[in-house]
Amino acid sequence: DRVRGGCRSGNLISGVFCVIMSVLIFVASPTWMGFFLDAAKYPAEIAAGAYYLTHVAPFFLVMSVMFVTEGLLKGTGDMNYVTVITFLGMGARLGLSYGLAGSMGYDAIWIGACVSWAVEAVFAVARYLRGTWREKAMLLQKAHSYNTSRS
Repeated sequence: DRVRGGCRSGNLISGVFCVIMSVLIFVASPTWMGFFLDAAKYPAEIAAGAYYLTHVAPFFLVMSVMFVTEGLLKGTGDMNYVTVITFLGMGARLGLSYGLAGSMGYDAIWIGACVSWAVEAVFAVARYLRGTWREKAMLLQKAHSYNTSRS
């Protein structure tokens, strides 16, 4: 099936890119931060940004699966589901960040971000594996065929 092949290819390409970038960011996060800030003027900000990057980099692969799979669902017309899981992910991110901030400080921010990517990825992959997105795709195809036959 063409869609499944595209999803596999998209996840493979995105996954390989994310693994490479994760390694580069993990190894040289202060350098990456230096592209955006002057290290001489903002050493504390460079250190904070590098710290954040080294903690979220291992989760880039999860984020890539989330983006590819949500993109597939959107492309097949399953927009309502993607909207719901996006709100779930944002709820997880905000809830965890706020809830953990008192005990974990700024670490709560990256934890919330990574957990939200995982929540969205799990729900998106589950929807993809169930195959219910196919129904939306068929409805879109029928609507498109109907509209083009009338013109």
